[in-house]
Formats: sequence, C-alpha cells, structure tokens
Amino acid sequence: MAKVEIYAETNKYNSYIVKDSNIIVGSNVTSYKVSDSYIIGYREKTDWKDSFTDSGNYGYFILNKKNAALIEGLNKDDLNNEINEINLNIKIDF
Repeated sequence: MAKVEIYAETNKYNSYIVKDSNIIVGSNVTSYKVSDSYIIGYREKTDWKDSFTDSGNYGYFILNKKNAALIEGLNKDDLNNEINEINLNIKIDF
C-alpha cells in the first residue's frame, strides 16, 4: 500500500491539512494530536475562509493517515466513541 503524504499548511489566518496539494481538512484547524495512524483534531469556523472546499463540518475530526479517510463534524462524545471503536490509545485534552 502506498504511503499517504499529509502535512499542515498555514496562511496569515488559518491552518488546514493537505494531501497532494488538495485540502483534506479545511480551515480552521486549531488543535490536533498525531498518532502512528491517525490525526485527531479540532476545526472551528473562521471569518477568513480561504478555500471553496469547506464542508461546514466543524468540530472534532479523525483523519486516517494511511488512506486519508476523514470523519469530521464530531462532538466530544462522538469523538470518544470513534476513538474507542478504532482502539486508539490517545488522550484528547482540547
């Protein structure tokens, strides 16, 4: 399986996550933690929208680093349920 290259980009107002020059998680990523296979983060609405790829699904997200699958728009309870479902041992304190 090919490795998915994912990285963060920022501009003057926002931060987002990009793969192969395509925005995967739109503005504005304000917090995140990285594990071996996942990026878990929080995304909030911004006054300085910088892309047309905005899904409008703000809140917590889980991004699979291996295949770039994204679950977004989660509240804290849903996030914890998803983390338990994938047996991820990570503490989210944001």
